[in-house]
Amino acid sequence: MVTLALVGIATGPSVAAFTVGIFFPFVDGRCAVIGNVIATAFTTWLSFGGLINKPYVYSYPVTTAGCNITDENLLADISSPVYDPSTWNPQSHYREGVSAMYDISYAWLTTEGFLLSIIISLTSSLILKNRNLVSKDLLASCVANSSCTPQLFKKYIDYGKDEDDRDSTKL
Repeated sequence: MVTLALVGIATGPSVAAFTVGIFFPFVDGRCAVIGNVIATAFTTWLSFGGLINKPYVYSYPVTTAGCNITDENLLADISSPVYDPSTWNPQSHYREGVSAMYDISYAWLTTEGFLLSIIISLTSSLILKNRNLVSKDLLASCVANSSCTPQLFKKYIDYGKDEDDRDSTKL
């Protein structure tokens, strides 16, 4: 479980950094690093907090005390519950507030780190306003060459020279 938690901490933000770099031309390196560092710190906090503050696991009773069936022949005619559910309140074992976040499964840490890193990278790029152009060769072809690419993206893409001009300048 610890190994999977550590893999989740590192994998989500790392994949998000590559995804941001390939699909969002207006996000520069410093914004991707900001998103990556914050998402890694947050998923690390959740992971180790969950390992330290283990969730409550209810254990069902294993005794026959309180069982209303005393004869094996009575099993065919059960009119009342074998276990009295009024003796247990499941809501009493749920955490509230910040400690409820520790109950998130370690399997979700990768997804959480991925999404958080992308959101923070995009938000920080809007705040810090990147002015650099990105070569279309570094972007995914669906972003660089598509007629459906939004104008917001196109103004950050450096389309450079035509392919014919590039070939003639090679040695």
